[in-house]
Amino acid sequence: MSEAKLKIEAREYMRSLPMLWYYATVPTGYGKRGVPDDLICYKGLFFAIEYKAHGKHPTHMQKEQIEEIYKAGGCVTIAWSMADVRALFEDGVGIIPDENVPGLYKKVKYH
Repeated sequence: MSEAKLKIEAREYMRSLPMLWYYATVPTGYGKRGVPDDLICYKGLFFAIEYKAHGKHPTHMQKEQIEEIYKAGGCVTIAWSMADVRALFEDGVGIIPDENVPGLYKKVKYH
């Protein structure tokens, strides 16, 4: 699935969830580089999603932002599919870069 199509489906899904607000970031060159595609408040918690087409990976700057959000206590994921998006909201499971093994990713469980 293309990144654009995944974003459309994910945002449609998020609009169906109660108590959810999201903001789709737009890179303009004036903000912080590498910020995930969607910033979300869901039931009082901070979430962020970086969408990627199959076979694509986050840039170095995107990985840095994902790690910073995770370390700050936010719920963040890299989403290659709708299953990844649903897992974040329904199961509290995100996918983030593995800081111990460059190029690999790990699943993390949020409360």
